Parts: sequence; structure tokens; C-alpha cells
Amino acid sequence: MQEFLDYYGKNLATNSTPYPGALHTLNRLKQAGLPLGVVTNKPEHLAKQLLDQLDMSHWFGAILGGDTLASRKPDPEPLQQAAKQLGFDIAQGLMVGDSKTDVQAARNAGCRIVAVTYGYHGDTPVDTLHADWVIDSLEEVPLLVGAA
Repeated sequence: MQEFLDYYGKNLATNSTPYPGALHTLNRLKQAGLPLGVVTNKPEHLAKQLLDQLDMSHWFGAILGGDTLASRKPDPEPLQQAAKQLGFDIAQGLMVGDSKTDVQAARNAGCRIVAVTYGYHGDTPVDTLHADWVIDSLEEVPLLVGAA
């Protein structure tokens, strides 16, 4: 595992780019004054490194990885901690995710969840996960939160 993490850390952004519409969406949400955070099961230092290399860190007031706390998604604690760091009640939050783990984490935390139809899904199609919304483009998110 350590060998994989070492290789991954050295090649994080080699073939990585933001999803289509991601930068525009982040800009719209930030302009609307919405607090933004990242909660991932990826090790925190690698998540921060990837966001730095993609010049995306500046959008996020909280970045939590799978090793930041004692628990990780689908446990609600990482989402609750991110909301606390960002200064809002998690019940007012909206998570955007792409997997069963993300939907379960949002449900466990008591917040709404938008599932995107691309990204990491594992073997479970997101339209079967009972998310609050299923979208094909991140550019739909500002419409859902009134930041269009």
C-alpha cells in the first residue's frame, strides 16, 4: 500500500483535470457566498496536494481526508466536521458526490445529496441510490441552491 501511495503522490495530477463545468460552478457558488469544502476518503495530504496542483485549493475553506479524523465516509463525522469548520449547520448543507459511500455519508449526516452521473460509482449506478437529485453536469448545482 505504501508503494502505491508513494507512486500516486508523485503522479497525482499527471492525468487529472477538473470535471467539465467544475471551475465555473465553484466560481458561481463562491460568488454567491456559499462556504465550500471537500470531504474525501483519500489521505488528506494527497487531497490537498492534488487540489494545489490543479490550482483549486483557494475555493475550499475545509479539506478533510480519510485520515483526518478517526472515522471516514460513510460515517457522518467528516461531513459534520467540515460543516463546523465552515460555520454552518450540516442540516443546511448540500453534498455533491458520485458514489454509494457519498450518498450514505450525506444521509448519515442529515444533509441533502446531489449525485453526479459520472466519476467513481463502483458497481452501483447513482440513479438507484435515492439521492435528492441526480445530475449530469456540475453546472446544475448553482441552480439547485439558488446561486445561478
